[in-house]
Order: sequence, then C-alpha cells, then structure tokens
Amino acid sequence: MLLARLLPGRVKIALALAVSAGAGGLLALQARINGELTTRLGPALLVALVSFGVGLVTIVLVITVLRRWSAVAALRSGERRLWWFVGGLCGAILVATVAFAVPVIGVALLVVCLVAGQLAGGLFVDWAGIAPGGHQPITTPRVVGAALALVAVLLSRWGSHVHVRPLVVALVSLAGFLGAVQQAANGHIRRHAGDVLIAVLLNFVVGTVALLFVCAVQLGGHRLGTVSWPPSPAWLYAGGVLGVAFVAISTTAVRLLGVLRLTLAVVAGQLVGALLLDVFWRTAARPTAQLYAAIALVMTAVLVAGRDRSRLFSR
Repeated sequence: MLLARLLPGRVKIALALAVSAGAGGLLALQARINGELTTRLGPALLVALVSFGVGLVTIVLVITVLRRWSAVAALRSGERRLWWFVGGLCGAILVATVAFAVPVIGVALLVVCLVAGQLAGGLFVDWAGIAPGGHQPITTPRVVGAALALVAVLLSRWGSHVHVRPLVVALVSLAGFLGAVQQAANGHIRRHAGDVLIAVLLNFVVGTVALLFVCAVQLGGHRLGTVSWPPSPAWLYAGGVLGVAFVAISTTAVRLLGVLRLTLAVVAGQLVGALLLDVFWRTAARPTAQLYAAIALVMTAVLVAGRDRSRLFSR
C-alpha cells in the first residue's frame, strides 16, 4: 500500500490496467471451467450456485484468517444506497449466463459478445455518474469504440459452424452490461467500508442467496437429489476462487480507472485469454479467420475508446 502511494500517477494507472487485464484473463478461465462443469453437473443455474458457493466459502476463510471482520462496522455507519448491494445479483446473472453459453459458442466468441454489453454498460455507468469516480461525459472516441465492438460481434458470427440463436447473443450482451453496473456498485461499497474484502463478501453473499432462491424455484429438491456430488476432477470447483480474485482486483482498480477504463482493460485480458483457451482447450467452436478479425477489431475498439476528447453527451 505504501509503495502504491509513492508511485507516480501514470505508473499507478499503468499497473492498474495491467493487473485488470490479468483479471480479465482469469474471467475467461473461469468461464471455461464453469462451462466444463455445466456439461458434467447439469443446469447452468446449478453451476452458478456452486461457483458462488465456493467463492463465498473462500472469501469468508480469507477474511477470518486476516481478521478483517471489523470493517463490517464501517459499512453499517454513514449514508448508504440500496442499489450498491445489487452487485452480487449482477454477478450471479453474469456467471449463470456464461456457464450456459460457453458450451454452445465457445469462450472466444462468448467474450466477443460480452464486449458489446461491457462497453455499453461502461458508457452508461460513467455518463450517469453512478460510478465512484462520478460523471464522465460520453465522447466521440468512446462511441466509436463501442460501435466497432458491435461490428465485431456481427463479424464473429460470419461463417461460424456453431448456430447461435439471437436470444443467446442478447443474454450474453445483457450480462456484460450488468457486469459494468456491478463494478460501480462494488466500488462504492469498497470506498464506504474501507476494505475491498468486505465488498467481495457482500457480492458473494447476495449472489449465493439469489441463486439459491432461483434454483429452489426452477429445479426443486427432487432434481437436486439426482445430482452426482461431487463431480470430479476437483479443479472444476476453481471457478469460484477465480471469481473472488477477479472481484477483488476489479473492485480495487475501479476507483483509479473508472468503470469504462477498467472494462477496457478487462476486455483486453478476456480476449487474449479466451483465444488461448479456444486454441489449446477444445470447445464446441474452433477459432475461425472471422473470429481472429473480430478480436483484432475489438482490440482496436479498446484503443479508440480510451482516447477521451470531444464530448457528444454530458449531463
């Protein structure tokens, strides 16, 4: 912490971008692991519940070992907003959607679809001023970057051997949008509590409770009783641990980078990680020339959207 305070501002931003990109790679790996667990365990909702449950146990153990429970008192005091606590719900929707979509379209194509929702969500959150950094106007480069990302989503489907229903694309894009809202909510909780671990804990508590309720309604006890526990190998449960790492990193970085810049860094890491996974870890969809071009286009969108100049919309 002391070293971070002594570093120049540009160096801290560069480090935050690099670490956030690494977190994006973890997110791509989590998506692949949860997709594999879906093929063995069953419904995507159940896989999301397992992922959040493992994450909840992990963060509780970390907080207990580090003796950080005193930060909960800080969260109880002062002014709070109810919507700050929806981050876990957004995360639950994201994980469930990813677990459902990965076996169908592959990690790389799924990440490309997420880009449109993530960038649109980053634009909206910054423009609406609900991020910890306050209002940031919509600029021409940001709009152009988002448009390029949308073109990339269409290009990624061109010539694909996997049939993707429009509903799947819409659900994945919405999950990406909610991911941006989650970052803003987590940033507020982290600032209010003064401890990133408490923000992570609330995410996994809310997400786990929400998924428990939905699974109870949709699946019922009779379906859960037919599940073979625990599926093997043990690494299939690592998705929850990776989720804890991602939420902790992104919640820390959002205060310095803002939602949009954080999203751009995470997207870059997701794209690189997802492409490597689709190359070295077989999925339903193998990378095509169109997919490589789409990823290159999204990378261009990331660079363009990071250049803030002329304003188009301001509140």
